[in-house]
Formats: sequence, C-alpha cells, structure tokens
Amino acid sequence: MTITQASINCIKAKLSGMKFPIITQRQKDAALKYAEQQRTKNKVAPDNRTAAAVLVPICSVGGKPSILFTLRSEHLRAHKSEISFPGGHVEECDNASFANAAMRETQEELKGTYNYDQDVYLLGETDWVPSANGMPVTPVLAVFTKEFRDEQHIQQVFPPSSSEVEMVFTRTVEELLKSEASEPLPRLGSLCPIFPGKEGKIWGLTAFILQPLLHHIIYPCISKIKPKTI
Repeated sequence: MTITQASINCIKAKLSGMKFPIITQRQKDAALKYAEQQRTKNKVAPDNRTAAAVLVPICSVGGKPSILFTLRSEHLRAHKSEISFPGGHVEECDNASFANAAMRETQEELKGTYNYDQDVYLLGETDWVPSANGMPVTPVLAVFTKEFRDEQHIQQVFPPSSSEVEMVFTRTVEELLKSEASEPLPRLGSLCPIFPGKEGKIWGLTAFILQPLLHHIIYPCISKIKPKTI
C-alpha cells in the first residue's frame, strides 16, 4: 500500500458532496443525552464555545501509509495522557472555518520544523460527532505530503515542545487495522472501537472518528484489497 495522487484524489472524492457520517443518529442522540445528564449531575455549566475541529493527518512513513497522533501531556486537567488527533475549539480568528481551526491547532500543538503552508494538503471534512461534553467536533482530513523516513524522523520534525503534547507519533494503516478491537462506551450506548499499541490505547472520540475513516475512506483508497468487515 502506498499513498499516490490517485489515492489522494479518491479520498477527496469520497469526502465531497454530503458529509460522511462518523456515527449514527442514534449514537449522536445518546451522546448528547449522556452529556446533558452529566452536566446536570455534576452541576457543570454548558461550554459557551460552540464548536471544535480535529485534523486527521495521513502521512507516509518509510513508504507505508500512516496516521499521525498526539499523546497528550500528563499535566493537563482534561484527557491527560490520552491519544488524540491534533485540534481544538473554533476561535474567532478561524472565520468560522473548521479547516482553519484544525490547521491552527495542529501547528500550535505539533510545532516543529514542518512546512505546514506548503506541505499539508486538505482533503475535506466529515459530519460532526459529539465530544464527551456534547460539543460538536468536525474531523478534517489532510495529507502531509513530505515523506518521513521512520519514527525517529517524526520525533526530529515534531519534538515535544508544547505544554499540551507529550509525544507525536504515527501508526501505519495496516497496524491500526490489525490491532482493532472494541469495548463498551456508555455515553454512546454502544461498543467503542479501540486500537491498542505500544504508545497506549486509542479509544473514545479519537477511535470513533478513526474507525469508519479507516474502513470506508482511507483503506479503500490506498489498497485494492477489500477491507475486513466489522
């Protein structure tokens, strides 16, 4: 499997038109209901910020199609030491653009020496998915067009330099597909995909975003082999 111009065009085509659904409407409703119940139970005021975006970075490491993730700092108050996609809240400076927000947050979190303006190619957005507190999060897919030699090269380009991020790393598409399992997630009222690995377990919102993108968008576009049925 390799990332070619044809596979990039394929992903972009799949994301055009109607927004690709990450979860079902039933799961959305369950997540929003759960978030409201938790706010009432814990007497937490709703977050005034209205939306967020994450970047799903596709890249090539040693010639293998891979996905880039961040390991959040253990010093954060929320979601500490969890694996996630780079991203954050949509701010006024983003001009109501999910792509702008995802890219801005990615640059703030990853920092490093990468040329984001020249070597990141945006592919499109999916439908939104509720976060744990009910906030709508829109995934934005992009390709990092520069080849990375190996994981050490990733660490050199994206050294831990943010108070939010402990480490930047990648996993190949093949590794992700082989490691996939599932466990219950009450807030969505269903099983949640998980992706164990040496850096930790990918779960929760990140896993829910990743799983359908792997099986229905990314893998079919980079391989002629039909992906396994879940």
